[in-house]
Amino acid sequence: TVVFVPSAPLAANTGYRLVVTRAVHDLAGNSLEAAYVTEFETGTAQVGAVRQVSVVPARVDVRLGGRVQLSFIPRDHTGTPLVGIPVTWSSDDPALATVSPSGLVTTLSLGLAHIRADVEGVTGAAEINIYGDQIAYTSLYSPDWLIFVMNANRPSTGDPSFNKSLAEGEFPTWSPDGMRMAFLSARTGNRSIYAMNADGSGVIRLTNDSAYAGPDYSWSPDGSRLAFSAGRLTRDIFVIQTDGTGLTRLTSDSMFDLRPAWSPDGSKIVFSSNRDGDGYDRIYVMTADGSGVNRLTNDSARDSDPNWSADGSKLAFTRDWPSDTSKSGVHVMNADGSGLQRIGPGHSPRWSPDGTKILFLGIGILVSDPNGSGLHPVAVSYDSNEPASWSPDGTKIAFINLGWIWVVNADGSGLQNLTPNNFLPMRTPAWRPRKP
Repeated sequence: TVVFVPSAPLAANTGYRLVVTRAVHDLAGNSLEAAYVTEFETGTAQVGAVRQVSVVPARVDVRLGGRVQLSFIPRDHTGTPLVGIPVTWSSDDPALATVSPSGLVTTLSLGLAHIRADVEGVTGAAEINIYGDQIAYTSLYSPDWLIFVMNANRPSTGDPSFNKSLAEGEFPTWSPDGMRMAFLSARTGNRSIYAMNADGSGVIRLTNDSAYAGPDYSWSPDGSRLAFSAGRLTRDIFVIQTDGTGLTRLTSDSMFDLRPAWSPDGSKIVFSSNRDGDGYDRIYVMTADGSGVNRLTNDSARDSDPNWSADGSKLAFTRDWPSDTSKSGVHVMNADGSGLQRIGPGHSPRWSPDGTKILFLGIGILVSDPNGSGLHPVAVSYDSNEPASWSPDGTKIAFINLGWIWVVNADGSGLQNLTPNNFLPMRTPAWRPRKP
């Protein structure tokens, strides 16, 4: 719903032309798909007493430190909007959020703030849910796995504002701007990939039952497409628009192409494959349209789970070397396959957001510089082989241990259980990116 509220009273019995350009953004920060133009004519003004005041939007989620512009609509007893009437804005808790005389709200601390608009003694209000960094995860509510989003800044207390169930599904993966989420669900039969908004609305199905999609999907940097592997007896790499259109098959062979990961600039996709047919998995890269496939690793090993550094110059991956386990572990190489180096024993490497550190699972959870120096443990135990997750600023790490979600500083200090009151199995914690 869009409401036009003029900044000054309009003349009676006068024609007007309203132009809304693409420079206007919605609450999610997205621009209009096209400009909108409409013409209208006012009637004879009949101003009655204010009977109702609406605040727009009536409820909105705002990240801590962010701002949101509110507007108000006073109406008379017939529901007719009234114009040219002054308003007084107020906050029920200025420690949570303040509001300017023009209705601009500034968030100051976590919580649920109420902003009021008083017009001639009649009050309307809006709820401002102020959230900090968030973590998506799945929890088993028999017989289904459900996706939740919780606040990462303090332990869960059961407050639904900070620990929300969004959908039935598994393996939540945030879009790069943190405004949407892809996930896997078997709600209609076989597992399919779905996408939804960050608040759980707008769920759409991206793949069908016959695709046999897996959990290894990757958002393109601009958030417009997903790369994923699918297939029943063999697996290939596909790309689809995140509105469910434009399904494109990028690889076609009789083997297993897995774990696609989009390069930071969106031009390439890296993946692992056993397409050589000698029983080993190797790392490959191709352009985003499926052309120019190039093998990056050549050893007699099982290489998997490739991940790009933030600047796209390097790749980290897991190597399992059956004939010599001392050569197994986390490896780093340049994006062209040169400069291969073993970092240490372990698996599931993940780059820090700034590309200066790598975390991986081994004997505990470990963090290292990309050249293997500075290796140190940040947690001594974990009970999931799924990758741990960096916070958006690279200062914290989320992981699963003893069935709970824990957060620890990147130097190993400040270990905290975020879900002490949850007693059902939890998996796949994923930190929400901060919108650029």
